[in-house]
Amino acid sequence: MKWLVWIVVAVAVIVGIVYFIVKWLSPFTNWAKSLLDWWRSLWQRRPGEARKGSDAPTSETVVERPPPFADFVNPFARGRDLDQPNTVVRYTVAALESWAWERGLGRAAHETPTEFVVRVGHRYAALDEPAFNTVQLYLRVLYDKRPLGDRDLQSSELLWEQLERQPSFSEQSSQSAE
Repeated sequence: MKWLVWIVVAVAVIVGIVYFIVKWLSPFTNWAKSLLDWWRSLWQRRPGEARKGSDAPTSETVVERPPPFADFVNPFARGRDLDQPNTVVRYTVAALESWAWERGLGRAAHETPTEFVVRVGHRYAALDEPAFNTVQLYLRVLYDKRPLGDRDLQSSELLWEQLERQPSFSEQSSQSAE
């Protein structure tokens, strides 16, 4: 009986060590992440519960449609002195997301702002640099406590110019039909 207890303890220690190694490797390798997910799902299942078709979550993240781009007003057309630079940058990124949504390029739930603008910039080269710079300012607004200055808004102003120059989706459709 004594040897049986030692074997159970040894197996438990080995399983624990393997678990912590896999947990440490999971951010770096897909196989470790998959194994860790399987392990966790194994322990989350109740005894006697019927196994469903997939261990993957059944609910998907739903991305809400932003307001139409036509609802956004260029803040630089009415003068910068009416808004704080941080507010202008947030508003500009919201307008960009709306503009992109109308062209079938809306930001996916899993995308970071930077991934989103890189994807849009590949499709619309004129937006690439001003959109990227504006999103970098947006990230600074979100994560840095220092306020932006008026000089920081040059890329946002250029982005608004480019957004207003691009034809709307309905204009693109009518031009391609002709």
